[in-house]
Amino acid sequence: MIGGEIITASYIGKLLEKLKKTSEIDDLVLKGKNYSPEYINKLQETYKLFKKNGFEITEHGLNRLLGRINQGKIGTVDEVINALLNGTTYIDTANGGYVEFLDGISVHIADDGFIKTIIGNAKIKETWELFQEVLR
Repeated sequence: MIGGEIITASYIGKLLEKLKKTSEIDDLVLKGKNYSPEYINKLQETYKLFKKNGFEITEHGLNRLLGRINQGKIGTVDEVINALLNGTTYIDTANGGYVEFLDGISVHIADDGFIKTIIGNAKIKETWELFQEVLR
């Protein structure tokens, strides 16, 4: 056991995959063409922060996040990373994928593992089911 976590082959595999992701951080290839140089830098730096913490996020997800920060619905990128690392995990039975939820922030993750959107001032939906991983 490490910090109360039971060590399984699956757990070790997840740690190794996270270490691999954090050691191979490339720039995000942007499809959008109408970005200012400052905004491109902000997209790239935010992307690298997510990758460093072991998360995959698309250009669309980054634009949604930065837009929500600009609207005042989310305070900082760190709040979203905190929700991903410490939030409660739900399965989204209506839209597929899963949701990490903490302090009014919901991070919606597709089945392929990429963050598809982030919502601030969110509430738990009736169509979300609490995810309970069974250790084997």
